[in-house]
Amino acid sequence: MTKKKFSIIKHITLAFLLFYLPQIAAADPAAQLQSLILNTGDVQTARNEYLLSKVNVKVREAETMPQVSAYTNSNLSIAREVDRRNAVRFTDEDLDYFDVVTSVEHNLYDFGKAENEISALSSRSDAARLRFLEAFERELDSLLQERLTADVETIRTSILQNLVTELLDFEKRANNRFRSGVGTLAEAREVSLLILDAQNNLAESEKRQAELLQRMRARYGSVPESPDASFFAPLGEKFDQVELAPTPNSLQALMRAQEGFEFETKALEVSRMPTFDLGGRLTIIDVTRGLNEYDMTVGVTVRMPLYDGGANAARQTELSYRKQIEEQKKRAILQDKSQKLEVILLDRTRLLEKMTNAQDRLKTIAEKLRELDIRRDATGTSINELAETIVDQANAKIVVETNPLEVLKLLVAQHGVTETLLSALNIAPNPERF
Repeated sequence: MTKKKFSIIKHITLAFLLFYLPQIAAADPAAQLQSLILNTGDVQTARNEYLLSKVNVKVREAETMPQVSAYTNSNLSIAREVDRRNAVRFTDEDLDYFDVVTSVEHNLYDFGKAENEISALSSRSDAARLRFLEAFERELDSLLQERLTADVETIRTSILQNLVTELLDFEKRANNRFRSGVGTLAEAREVSLLILDAQNNLAESEKRQAELLQRMRARYGSVPESPDASFFAPLGEKFDQVELAPTPNSLQALMRAQEGFEFETKALEVSRMPTFDLGGRLTIIDVTRGLNEYDMTVGVTVRMPLYDGGANAARQTELSYRKQIEEQKKRAILQDKSQKLEVILLDRTRLLEKMTNAQDRLKTIAEKLRELDIRRDATGTSINELAETIVDQANAKIVVETNPLEVLKLLVAQHGVTETLLSALNIAPNPERF
């Protein structure tokens, strides 16, 4: 193969990848959902708080390292008075100088204060990471619910459009029957009322669908594609024995926050103890004249807090209250989740009953339509009865055909409450990589 042919093939391959890779990425529903959610305000805020907490840990760790600084001392003689009794004469060079000082300080022992402060910041950072995951999962739950609801409205709209078309045909036939003297004007008007009701339902469904799509577009930048059934398959189909995740992010975040308060309390307790710092200083004397004079000192500084006006005790009291608040939040979260799960199970029971009734109704309607035989000869049959039967059939179809999506909505809600949605759908966002 010549170099020219190889170059052509390489460019074609590159063009192929550039064209199809975005489509391949978009075809992955998990990747598309993750991309949309990561750009939302709540998730971005949670991410930034986590990254900031990591920086705080690094700053405190850096403060425990030896601190090196440099500064200068300078003196310029402007005026002086001569002691005539001692008659000591100084030249300007003797009185003008410029020194360079380098100092090093390092904490030797602080009874674990710095270690506890770093541990407290690390716990806060971990809590911030868990809050990011919690915010992401909450946003994913909301997005999937809206997407599925929009799909429900799509099905409802399609069925209602067909219903309106059929009813318009019935209205035409009713008017023909009235003009031919077979039917009555009341019959035609009743069909018109059915059409008006169906058109109102259709308009409401289209409005709800448009609002959902607009809301998703405004919040996420675009409307995600509808994931297929295989995407939701890991959610399962069972609603019984619903339990929380072993370590839900919301509760873990509160637990990490409580750990942070514990470490802060320990740091405050030992802050009453003395601290021992090792310091060193190197002074190069009068560098302006090139003298090789220097002064080196090494010492240990002991600092002992004596009185702080009660600030330490007040801070410990504050931490104690904050720990109690976090504990109350944990109980509230567990109670809220328990109540939501009970509602989901009740909704599931109602959904099953509604589905069963709709299926039975469809069978009954099918038998009734066969009896009426509207497709061959409806001249001897009441148009109103036919129209009402078609309306009942459309309503039952809506229930049956939207039932799988309604079940998925409940499954998503269940996993959202139990905080198992991310693990079930295998979506693991990393706040440090986007």
